[in-house]
This record gives sequence, C-alpha cells and structure tokens, in this order.
Amino acid sequence: MPDPGAGASPQQSLEAVLRTHRDVVVAALLDLACHASSEATRLAALKEMLDRGWGKAAAPAADTPPAPVAPTLLIAPALLRPDVAQGQGRE
Repeated sequence: MPDPGAGASPQQSLEAVLRTHRDVVVAALLDLACHASSEATRLAALKEMLDRGWGKAAAPAADTPPAPVAPTLLIAPALLRPDVAQGQGRE
C-alpha cells in the first residue's frame, strides 16, 4: 500500500493520513455528540461535524448591515378553527 503522504509537506502528510481514517473520525465525533457527559463537548462535536460537512459560515464584512430578523408568528389552533375551539367542530 503506498504511503498517502509520500513527497508531501508534513501538513499535507497529516491531512492525507487523516483522510484515510475519516470514517473513524466521524464516528468518534458522532459518539461524542450523542453520549458526552458535557453539553459543551456535545455542542463542540456537532459544530465540528457541521463545519466539516457543510463548511463554516462566512463572516459578514465589517461594513455589511445585519440581516433583518424575520418575525415569528405563533397561531393557536383555536384561532384557526374557532368552531373547534367552541365545541362546534365536525362530528
């Protein structure tokens, strides 16, 4: 089996070796995310998996205004169907 890091810099060699063991690394992160006793550890493992799987979120430029926050609207089921709330629903 050829050496995955042959002729590469130490950083590239390390990355090549780690890539060959990515299944083990992902399994370890998933185990931490699900079973670590510390919430901080669980969150760090989840963040690492998301960063690796989907990429880190791009930081906005300093002169970019913050995006507006969409309002959240919660509607009680009784408001959607007043007849059900008053006991006059379908039978």
